[in-house]
Amino acid sequence: MDMTLRYHKRVGSRGKRWLFVILALSFVLVIFGGYLWFREVNMVKNDSSNNESPIDLLRGEPVPEPVVKKDTEEVESEIEKYLEGKTGTYGYHVIELDDGRSYGTRDSEYYTAASTVKVAIATYAYNQIEAGEVSPEKVLTYTSADYEGGTGSLQADPVGSTYKVSYLLERMIVVSDNVATNILMRYLGRSNIQNYLDRNSLPEIKVTTNDVTPRAMASLLQRIYEDELISEKHKTELLSYMKKSITKTRLVAGVPKGIEVAHKIGSWSGAISDIGIVYTERPYAIAVYSEGVAWGEETDAVIAGISRIVYDFESSF
Repeated sequence: MDMTLRYHKRVGSRGKRWLFVILALSFVLVIFGGYLWFREVNMVKNDSSNNESPIDLLRGEPVPEPVVKKDTEEVESEIEKYLEGKTGTYGYHVIELDDGRSYGTRDSEYYTAASTVKVAIATYAYNQIEAGEVSPEKVLTYTSADYEGGTGSLQADPVGSTYKVSYLLERMIVVSDNVATNILMRYLGRSNIQNYLDRNSLPEIKVTTNDVTPRAMASLLQRIYEDELISEKHKTELLSYMKKSITKTRLVAGVPKGIEVAHKIGSWSGAISDIGIVYTERPYAIAVYSEGVAWGEETDAVIAGISRIVYDFESSF
């Protein structure tokens, strides 16, 4: 009886010691876990205080900082100063494609579109292809009524030559072929193209008279870029043709080498122009038109100057 009591006392004493050890270990683990949590929170706070992107603790992903943009009055004023003393009249319109902010001067006035209107013609052609009304494999014939001098090589082909719609679209944009344009215009219907533009809130693009406003052409580029008028597939194709444009002056000459520009120039007596999308970190659409200017390098350089001022502004924030 006495031995049994001593045995139980020893067992009870050991049990209390083990209980104490377990409680002590639990306490240490809690303290260590709290330390790790506190250190992690402080690391996040330190990252934020160093002006790095804040961290979304729930998702673990960086939260982009909002872009603080400069007032457009700065760039508009600089362009106006640059144009002082230049021959002719210039109008331009810029749309920032990340948020749609726009600015420009004399951008609601009408100018001769020249070959820049070919982008609108191509947009309608792709729209009709997507609607199943036109096949890119459709073969069209060159008639004497389609002949026109100027840009392009098809003018040297014999009347009666045949071409697929897809080939004519590529020639119309890359080398600005006038005969390719005339064949497509005859097939698609000038009034059909105009009705399409009017229905899509682009009435300031007038293919019937070859007159446009800079703001309308910049808007056309924006809506192409955003897949609003044609599908992503055809947008990619059209913009790839514009990137392959054989002309490397005007808008292209105004940005640093290596900056991609999808553009289409227009050249007419006294009316020189260029429209395009400039692929900076935040791409933008730009349309520059002129009237009463000289043909050649002088006006090309002025448009390049406007392009450079806009590029520098857009890259400054």
